Amino acid sequence: MNKTIEALSLQGCDMKGALRRFLDDEKFYLRCLDDFILQNGYERIAGAVSARDYRAAFEAAHDQKGVSASLGLTPFYRACCAVVEDLRGAAQEVFAPDTGNSGAQEDPAAEPFLPDLDLLEQDMALLKKENEELKKTVMKSGK
Repeated sequence: MNKTIEALSLQGCDMKGALRRFLDDEKFYLRCLDDFILQNGYERIAGAVSARDYRAAFEAAHDQKGVSASLGLTPFYRACCAVVEDLRGAAQEVFAPDTGNSGAQEDPAAEPFLPDLDLLEQDMALLKKENEELKKTVMKSGK
């Protein structure tokens, strides 16, 4: 077994399930893992949260949740799940009743979504920690 895959497995990642999804092609898995790390999704989420663009943060966190699940990165995936749930309200759009013209329209009187900022801060800290651990593990093992 590859050193990176072994190290991730020891960190609680589901490498057996991930490799099964990748048809036991370790090289392909490692290329996808590298792409995932290079895309630095955590920074996209953190940047959107800092800008108070909670919908963009939700979408970025949801993307990272899906990809990390496919890659078997269980600790990172769990941290993403918490952030996604913190931001889920940003994905809900509030619409005015259908006027019969061109369908429902966004309700300008709707209150903007505001997450529980304390909880979001805690969950972002955990996501940052898991992101750093993931990068450290991959860099340390050197494939």
